[in-house]
Amino acid sequence: MNAEYHRLKDQARQCWEELESVAETGTVKSPIDAAGCEEQLVEMGIRLASLAFGMVLVRSVADRQSKDRDQKFIKALPKKFHSQGKRSVSVSLRADVKVSLSVRYFHRLKDPSRSRRKNKRRGLYPTLLRLGIHGGWTPATTTRMVKSAALLGSYEEASVTADLCSRLVPNSVAVVFAVEFTRGERRNSQTRS
Repeated sequence: MNAEYHRLKDQARQCWEELESVAETGTVKSPIDAAGCEEQLVEMGIRLASLAFGMVLVRSVADRQSKDRDQKFIKALPKKFHSQGKRSVSVSLRADVKVSLSVRYFHRLKDPSRSRRKNKRRGLYPTLLRLGIHGGWTPATTTRMVKSAALLGSYEEASVTADLCSRLVPNSVAVVFAVEFTRGERRNSQTRS
């Protein structure tokens, strides 16, 4: 496995050791202590789960069959795309875990630098599309953002509450709005087809 996988594995091991030490040596004497200890363990558990999922993503992208699946995906598209090699893409997970994935980038032109129009929307990452990752967010993260915005009734309340909810969703109004808007566009395009 690559360096990113080993970095995530080391962080997961360290997080597990911290969680284990709190569970084995921690004691509580009051309701406030109990609530604080419980919150600390929950946050560590969320971080550990995010690190483990990051390791799954790195393994899934590095899979030998991934290249074949990308080629089939690209050939099924109505327009021709050309491989531009691998690029590093950052994906955000819960508990401020960021994973750097090395994925193939495809562009409609063989040499994008020679394009007359500098349109940034001419390329795609088929591996990320197949995994449901859009804009650096996983499907579960975008679902949480959309649900929190819908439950709270406004993007601003969702971003303020997100800050209080142990970083389960981003705390930027613009990010919550952008994710909900793009998800709505995807849903509309799927229903039209």
